[in-house]
Amino acid sequence: MRKLLILIILLSALSVQGQTFPQRTAQGAIQAYYKAISQRDYVSAYNFLTPTVWQFQPFVSSFATTEYLVPYMGEFQQGEAPLSGYVPVVVFNYQPQNIIQTLAGCVFLTDRGPQPNALWYIEDMNLLPLSQDTYTPIASDIRNLLNIDCSVQFAPEAITAVEQDEATRFLHEYFTAINQQTYQAAHALWLFPLPGQQPNGAPATDFRTPLDQFASGYFDTYHITLYTGTYQFGGATAGRSYLEGFMPVVLVGQEFGGQITSFSGCYALGRFIDGRMGIVNGQLAVLQDGVPLGQTVVDTLANLDCAALGMSF
Repeated sequence: MRKLLILIILLSALSVQGQTFPQRTAQGAIQAYYKAISQRDYVSAYNFLTPTVWQFQPFVSSFATTEYLVPYMGEFQQGEAPLSGYVPVVVFNYQPQNIIQTLAGCVFLTDRGPQPNALWYIEDMNLLPLSQDTYTPIASDIRNLLNIDCSVQFAPEAITAVEQDEATRFLHEYFTAINQQTYQAAHALWLFPLPGQQPNGAPATDFRTPLDQFASGYFDTYHITLYTGTYQFGGATAGRSYLEGFMPVVLVGQEFGGQITSFSGCYALGRFIDGRMGIVNGQLAVLQDGVPLGQTVVDTLANLDCAALGMSF
């Protein structure tokens, strides 16, 4: 049964290659564009672009070292033409060896849909690299970069950056496995009780769902974009020596067919007996339908008190 389920999921993923998901908002088009690139579905991504501006092969080659992309988007700024405008963006381009290239600037889009139904496409973009290392801008800098005036030439000031912590890298590994439909690898990143007599501090409850149920939960999922906040280190508690801390998250999930839903919440994280990080439990709630603005993502992450959610761990 499990093999049949995984086969169906893989066939669904293959059937969507090259299919553009039309978006009703400019931010939705940008999100779908970057998700398609992260899925190596360059045809779908290219379908969001004006082909007279970009040629396909150079476009694909420009992402040769890209593992996945995480975009933050600002408010829509009206362009000179009635059905056009700009969106400020900050993009994290994740590359091998934990390198993260941070880019910022503006994306210019037009609405090609029959009115009043909007179908947004990317006409041009002016994104400048801010850094390329293991660091990303702090939340206040992301907010500032998303508030730029796209009608004025973008000249970024120096940013303050922090190195991404182990918990952030771990959760990116987890959702990369889900996005690649390697559900067994993702499932294996959850902590579980040791067999036999439980030593003091071993997890008393197994919060994992069975693998088949875990995989089927992502049956309609095309891609999930992960945003993380500041790791809330809590440390072990009595009887829970495995526990380490909590990570606030915002997840933007796109289904096959284009529907986008955003979630917010927290993951409780701990350690396997060999010291590796693992997921103890998670608690998520719908944040909104569609793509949240980057400012909403940053503010939501900053205001999440994971310990106050009452999550079992």
